[in-house]
Amino acid sequence: VSIVVDLISTGGSTLALAQAVLKTGATVDQIVAAAENIDQRGTQTIEKLLGIKPITLIKYRIVNNFTQVIDQ
Repeated sequence: VSIVVDLISTGGSTLALAQAVLKTGATVDQIVAAAENIDQRGTQTIEKLLGIKPITLIKYRIVNNFTQVIDQ
């Protein structure tokens, strides 16, 4: 199963979804997110707990109440 989400911040929602998929007996092959808030370290949490490094298209952080894109 490939999981595709819009955003990874803390990783909590994505982890919950992956755990629900695993509970059915299926395997999670990859996780893809449109954006990642790098200051929340959610992708690192997911990789640590599931052993899957999420693919993210845009990395960003919030600086002085503005979104700063890190890379695309």
